[in-house]
Parts: sequence; C-alpha cells; structure tokens
Amino acid sequence: MHTYSRQKLSLDGEWGFEIDQYDVGVDERIWEHRKERPDGRPENFDVDAFRRISVPGDWNRQFPELACYEGVAWYHRKVERPAGWAGRRVFLLFEAVNYDATVYWNGQELGRHEGGFTPFCLEITGKIEPENDLCVRVDSRRRPEGLPALRYDWFNYGGVTRRVWLVLAPRVLIRDFAVRTELGKKGPSAEVEVELDGAQSGERVRVLVPELDLEGEAALGDELRATVRLDLSGATLWSPQKPRLYRVEAACAGDRVWDEIGFRTVERKGQDLLLNGRPIFLRGVCLHEETPRVAGRTLSDRDVDFIFKTARALGANFLRLAHYPHSEAVARAADKLGVLLWEEIPVYWSCEFGNKRTLELARTMLRELVERDRNRASVVMWSVANETPEGPERLRFLKSLAASARELDPTRLVTAAVFASRENRTFTIEDPLAKFLDVVGVNEYCGWYHDRPQDLALFRWRSEVDRPVIVSEFGAGARAGLRGRPSERWTEDYQAEVYRAQLDMIERMPFVRGVSPWILFDFRSPLRMNRHQQGYNRKGLVSDQGVRKLAFQVLRERYESWRRRHEGK
Repeated sequence: MHTYSRQKLSLDGEWGFEIDQYDVGVDERIWEHRKERPDGRPENFDVDAFRRISVPGDWNRQFPELACYEGVAWYHRKVERPAGWAGRRVFLLFEAVNYDATVYWNGQELGRHEGGFTPFCLEITGKIEPENDLCVRVDSRRRPEGLPALRYDWFNYGGVTRRVWLVLAPRVLIRDFAVRTELGKKGPSAEVEVELDGAQSGERVRVLVPELDLEGEAALGDELRATVRLDLSGATLWSPQKPRLYRVEAACAGDRVWDEIGFRTVERKGQDLLLNGRPIFLRGVCLHEETPRVAGRTLSDRDVDFIFKTARALGANFLRLAHYPHSEAVARAADKLGVLLWEEIPVYWSCEFGNKRTLELARTMLRELVERDRNRASVVMWSVANETPEGPERLRFLKSLAASARELDPTRLVTAAVFASRENRTFTIEDPLAKFLDVVGVNEYCGWYHDRPQDLALFRWRSEVDRPVIVSEFGAGARAGLRGRPSERWTEDYQAEVYRAQLDMIERMPFVRGVSPWILFDFRSPLRMNRHQQGYNRKGLVSDQGVRKLAFQVLRERYESWRRRHEGK
C-alpha cells in the first residue's frame, strides 16, 4: 500500500518491553494486561511495569543481558487518536519486525506477519478510539522452515527494528501506483498503473508530472485498476551521472498521492547490461544493514548518509544489499544520489526447498519488497537466492521465484548469486538456474578459502551462459591495524594482496559486467569466533570502528581506472 505521501503519525519512541522466555504470554493473554486473574490471583505479566525500550531498535544491543537472546518478547504502548482522525480511514504500518509479529489492538488480535525485513500494514478503521492500547508479540527464533533458515552468517537482531506509523487515508483511496518506463522508436514513455480501493469502475484516474507539464487519464476497470500512458520525450532519464527525479502524482475520487520517481530503463542484451539502452559496468560493493559504531541494525538518517559517503569515496556506482531487504531509506537515498541497487530476499544457503509453505513465504517476501521499491529508479535487480546448493527441489523452488519476480515487475532484471564449478585451474559458470535468470551473480573466494593470491594469475574462467555476469562476492578477512607480510593471513596486507590478484583475474573475464566484493563494513556474526574475528565477519573494507583498511585504497584506485575506461572521462 502507498503510504509515503500520506499524512502519518510516528509511533517511534519509548515503548514498554519484556521478554517471554518460556513463551507463555499468549496463554496468559498479556495483551489484556489484567492486574489479576478472574480467580483473584495476581498476573505473572504486568505491562504497566514493563521496562522501557527504544523503537525502532533491537533488544540485543539495548540490553546487555539480552545480547544473545533469541525468543519471544512483548512490546506495549498507548496510542492517542490524533485530532480530526475520528471517522477516517486509518492504518497501522510497521516497516519491519524481526521475525514473527502478532499485533493486538485494544485487546483484540489485529493481524500477524512473518518475515523480518519487509513492511506490513493493518487497517484499524472503526477500531481507533480516543485512547488505544497497542501490544505486539515478537518472536525472533530461527526456524527450519523460515527465511532465512537456521544457519546464516549474520547476527539475528530481534525486535521492532524499523519505524512504526499511524497512516491516515480517505474512504476511497489509491492503494498504490507503479511507473514503468519504456524506450521506443519515438523516445521514452511511461505506463502508470493505478490501483484503487473502495472506488467504482468507470471513475477517471489522472496522472500528472507537473515539472514536465504532463497529464493523462484513464477509466477504472472492473478490477479497480487503470493504466495511464505518458510521453516522456521532454524528460531527463535517470542515471548515476544524472539522478533526475520528478514528482509523479496520481488522483482519483478525491484522493491524491505522489512520489519522487526517476524514469529509466534496464535490460540485458546478450552478455551486456543496458541502462537507458546503453551498456553499463557496475563498480559495486556488498553491504549488510549494519554500520560502524552503530548499536544494532536500525539505521538513522545519519547512518544512511555515512553508507553512501563511504561507497562514493570508494568510487562505487552500485550496491548489493545483502542478504535481505534493507531499509526503504537506503533505496530512496540511492535514487537521489545515483547509485544502482541489487535487492535480495533471504533465500540463503540451505532452506526447506521442498516445503510449499517456505515457497509461499518466499513469494510473499518478494511481493512485499517489490511493492515497496518498484518505483525506485536505483533498483535494477531483484535477487531470489544466495549460494544455494544445487538439486532438483532447489531448481523448482528458485525457478518459481524467478517467474514470480517477472510477473510482479517485468521492468527489472532477475538475478541470484551462485557458485562456479571447478576442474583443476578452470572455473566454469554453468549452474542450471542460470537460464532462468537475466543476470548471473558468481560468488568466489579464490585466494582466501582456497589457493593463494599468486595462484590467481593461473586461473581460467569460462561462462556457459549467455548472460551478463557479476562477480557478486570475493574478498578476504583482515583485522584492522594488523600489518605484516602480504603472505600473512588476517593482515591488512594479505587482504590487499588478494584484492590486487582478484581484480587482475576479473579483468581477464570478458563476460563480467560488474563486481561487488564482500563487503563494505565488518559486521557481527556468531559463526566467526576465532581470535581475529571475535564475533565479527572481518572481510570489510572498513572496520566495525570505521577504520578504512589497505584494500579500500586498492579497490578505489582500480575503480577509478575502470570508470575512465567505461565512461570515457
């Protein structure tokens, strides 16, 4: 649902909070917050006595004693109805809750959402009183049928990790609109699909771009959708060099919404990536939603600004947002700054590929991500998986997801990160999933998990797929400040040597159209507990304290060379 341009009231701030380690809160009906039971015995939970927690934010970093807690917790707060909202249509929006959320409003269950990284919206029209009681059960436990599943290489931050809002809307509302840009023989044009809720078929929908003096209209069909076409011959197409955004408005039946949108096209032609019909090479880096010296996953505006300043200092025009949907604020910042994005759902390593419920969960996560970010010009790829083991069940699962991505959004490319096969010194890209993708991401750690940096000069790479290839991961771990010989693992010198050898090797791979080494910042991971990592994945180009390692400069110099080669400046 479109909420960006609507009137909203933030519910961020201090909430009541308590853990429920034995998961008895549902049986004890915490959301009713009775002082005593019907038989007169005192209750075991008292929401009025809950400790205080900041929302948005995870509990692991806010309470030292809960640093490793994975389980159930309860959030509670009072909500006053804003003046003038009585009798209006109102929604409760959560931008993300990790992982499983059940929401109770005024003592009644309102709805449930599974998935730790995508937004969900619940209608409370007719249920909002002058004083209201909001209670949320949050379960962060990993589960085999979940996404991600039981084992993954990042920290499981639990809680209400992104913002919470009350959203005001009219009775007849524009539920959403999607802009699709096309390049034709007569120039660029846009197709704007508008979806209504509560309207009547036949009503007229108007779409406007005031800066271009453009306006078009169409009638609603029986499914309460309308498609409006616009001639964009006077528009500046969005690109990393010129990230031009326009205000696009949709209006119908008294409702009017808007968004800042860039017009651009992305497609593949053979082994080339085309942006606005022209080949582009992606100079990127991977990123987790975790920045130096920040407590937890929740990103402030300042954190988002730091991410992009660091990426641009590197010379990047591309970010791979791994391994789950990041905050919407990141995509909106990328729109303004001209940085291309790969967005991903957490189908990561092994999951229950034969489980129909897991597949439906993946489809839901993909739909929620696409509906949130399909108007972001910066987003050029939807990724359906990372490093999944080959097999028939996995292929059926991911083939189905790729088809869903195209059905949801035929204007962007579908990708996944896979492995290459190896025989002696020859690597071959031949994963059977590749033919169902538009772009093939290849993760490889030559010089780190196998072989030495000097061996990379002897390696040969072949691609059996007529697709653009992105080297979506490569790198090496280094402890910031640890110096030594280039042959000493865990030193900044070794990491820099791996980067030099990797970049030289990649230049001998003619089918490569982009790279995103692993990773921009060091990040927390319970899998990484040796003396050099101590609970962090240390492959970052920048440490968890914000220190740039030697490899940062190595990559920056190569990216500048590649920029001149591909952009002719």
